[in-house]
Amino acid sequence: MTFQQYLALVDAYYARRPTLRYGDAIMNVLHSVRPDLYDRAHEFGSGLNTYHTSDPDDIRTTLQWIERRLSSKENV
Repeated sequence: MTFQQYLALVDAYYARRPTLRYGDAIMNVLHSVRPDLYDRAHEFGSGLNTYHTSDPDDIRTTLQWIERRLSSKENV
């Protein structure tokens, strides 16, 4: 899966659930498509868990982290 495909899924998920925060959509979709990355992002102290936040800096940091993992040759 490419990062662009992932973002399209996040945007579609978020559009259908307007009561959620965008950070919630990021994590829910990540859990669905890449549970391994979700687990790493959700680890205590990682600073990558965007549940319960609307902070643009937190969201940007997490999306950049996800993009690097989805774009890497190892895809890990």
